[in-house]
Amino acid sequence: MATYNFTGANGDPLPAGLTTQNGAFEIQSNRLVATAVSSVFTQPSLADGTVEVDVNAGGSAATGTSQIMCRWTSSSDYIALLFRHSDGLLRIFKKVGGTLTQLGANYTIPAYSNVATYTLSITTLANSIKAFNGGTEVISTTSTHNQTATTSGVELRYVNQDSVDNLTIPDAVVSNTISFSPVVNFPYQRAGTTTTINFPVTWTGTPTTIEYSVDSGAWTEGDASPVGGSSTIAVPLQVGISNVAFRFSNDVAVTAASNVIVGDIFAVIGQSNGQGAGTNNQTFTAGATATAYNFGNNDVRSLLADPYDSNVGQIDAISQDGSNGGSWVVRFANYYLQELDVPVGFIPCCKGGSIISEWQKNSTSRLGGLNLYESMERRINAVGGSVAGVIFDQGESDALNTNGTLASSYETDLNQLFTDIQATFPCKFIIRQLQTLPSTYQGDGTTTGEIPIRSSQNAVANSRFDTYISVSMADINLVDEGGDGIHFKTNGELDLVGSRMFDVWAISQDIYSTLTLSITGIPDGTYQTILHNGTTEVFNSTLTYTSGATTTPALSIAASTALTGYVIDNEATPVDGAVITGVTA
Repeated sequence: MATYNFTGANGDPLPAGLTTQNGAFEIQSNRLVATAVSSVFTQPSLADGTVEVDVNAGGSAATGTSQIMCRWTSSSDYIALLFRHSDGLLRIFKKVGGTLTQLGANYTIPAYSNVATYTLSITTLANSIKAFNGGTEVISTTSTHNQTATTSGVELRYVNQDSVDNLTIPDAVVSNTISFSPVVNFPYQRAGTTTTINFPVTWTGTPTTIEYSVDSGAWTEGDASPVGGSSTIAVPLQVGISNVAFRFSNDVAVTAASNVIVGDIFAVIGQSNGQGAGTNNQTFTAGATATAYNFGNNDVRSLLADPYDSNVGQIDAISQDGSNGGSWVVRFANYYLQELDVPVGFIPCCKGGSIISEWQKNSTSRLGGLNLYESMERRINAVGGSVAGVIFDQGESDALNTNGTLASSYETDLNQLFTDIQATFPCKFIIRQLQTLPSTYQGDGTTTGEIPIRSSQNAVANSRFDTYISVSMADINLVDEGGDGIHFKTNGELDLVGSRMFDVWAISQDIYSTLTLSITGIPDGTYQTILHNGTTEVFNSTLTYTSGATTTPALSIAASTALTGYVIDNEATPVDGAVITGVTA
């Protein structure tokens, strides 16, 4: 509460903190008087509170009034308690667009004297307005006019006549504060080596400019003319974890700081293998400086952990399933962190048993107001509206004999799905190639079933610049060790899929070198090409060779991989064939 006693030498000006809006004032006999007709002063205040002042008419018998004003925005708009000098009449008015309208009843001070001093006040709280004489309520009314306005003041009508003393006004002096709330436990999607993040920053007080600093570096001007208590300030950041701070340039002790993560984000769509059906929950090892994060089905950002597609606290019912198990996605994160050491986040969106038509943007299969596409779209937008890639793990349900999705329809729908996503969220797509399935998934073998669906996946990958597909998963036996022939369950299976899917991503990002080979020792033809050093499979795909020519397409192998001793063979178990000699750049 600001208090003004107006003590001082005669002729002293209006005290600091009060602002003259009209006319002029000075101190006389330790009271404040006007030195011009209808002089007004104000102070920043509060919308709700009490303005109180001792008023004296100065012997005036005229019908003019002094005013105690609140919720003032201009000389034409405010709420006021009017005190008439001639007879002590008190009234509450609102002034709207220059027109005064009385609110509530009249009240006249008993045994009024125009040379006496009266303690008058006006109190506002929401739409309630009350007037007091000597602490006693005398008028009560309501109004919503200027209900959020935060300026109060006084008007004195006559020169050197009516006067005020002992003024108290709710004090709206605001301390300097600054804050911002970046995303935590999840990365912002990077956009190259340097990524500009727009941070909403809020403050109270009066900053001259707002500056930012990254990792305790030099302070840089972020907002040259801050107004209104909020700004959006662009800060360029490197990939990784950075400490970002903001401050007032004119009050450097007022700062706000937080760690900010920049890396890659992947949405995972498809069905149960994408959710995770492993017997054991999988783990990853963090990189030297980076780790992995998850945007769960409960819309909570956290460190990545299996079951990463848990249904606990599920928000979007359309993709809800029972409790899921260990996932190859966590093993993908492991290879990602070990090879790249870049923060990585995942958005699980899969639905067990879903078919490709249910993933269409216009699908009428909806629950809770969303279809699967819209659910994925909502989640991507919730983490910033940008992803590095969409991981696609689906196809078993379409291959199932009882569904019998035509391969031609599957190819059309898969291509359309990627086209729709690309239009809103430009990114890369990586497909987990459909594995070998039981007889109940074989269809007619030409237009339906596992082989035609897998061919459709390959056709989409081969026809799109933004889409990449994994090597064959046919060598993974899904029946051994109690498997069901459909799901990747063992630790070894999940790790191998995670490794191969990371290889696909690495190829899509040109992380691997392109190797030009000279092939000798085998007849021209198409071969299942397997590059294997006895412990690790480096490449597995079908390629066509012509003697003396390079492979088509060229092989993409991890940089500095020695290839002496690797073989090309078209048998299920690789045996010695042509020898590839060379080392990638």
